[in-house]
Amino acid sequence: MLEYLKLLVDLIGHIAWPGLILLVVYQFKDELPALLKRIKKAKVGNAEFDFTEAVTEVKNLAFQAGISISGISGLFSNQDMMLFKEAPEWAFIKSWQKIESLLLRSNVDKPKASINRMIDELLSSSLIDSEVGNLVVKMYRLRNEIVHAKNPEISRGEVLEWLGLSKSVHDRLEQQLSSAGLLKT
Repeated sequence: MLEYLKLLVDLIGHIAWPGLILLVVYQFKDELPALLKRIKKAKVGNAEFDFTEAVTEVKNLAFQAGISISGISGLFSNQDMMLFKEAPEWAFIKSWQKIESLLLRSNVDKPKASINRMIDELLSSSLIDSEVGNLVVKMYRLRNEIVHAKNPEISRGEVLEWLGLSKSVHDRLEQQLSSAGLLKT
């Protein structure tokens, strides 16, 4: 009898940690994908998450939508450019502010809404095309990931490329919102 009790205690000891991990994963299953997306670069076994891949995905979506990377000369002040060199994540914040400003201007007569809700409404009303809408949402998520990452490793080339890409997306979004009569000049 004592052997069976000892066997039962050993079995419970071996099952407890994996069971607890499964329970935690189950409890936070909705938040887990967002948390994993915030990881800039990590490797677990054979799985690897990389910021560069996320930027490449956004660039590919832009090219599929017919959006090329524009030049950025004169777009930002010398002070901004120096700041981008010291803290590259600021480039993502500043460039996103320009896109967000367009969305807010197009939503003036409506109740305040999240970026995702504004994009969903614009898409469902066919006021912007799906490629631009999906691209803006991906850029928003990537901006959040970069801004909240600890010490993101972003090269000057990536910053300049992002600034040019965000300018091009801004211009396309502005064109579509203006065509829909949503931007007051």
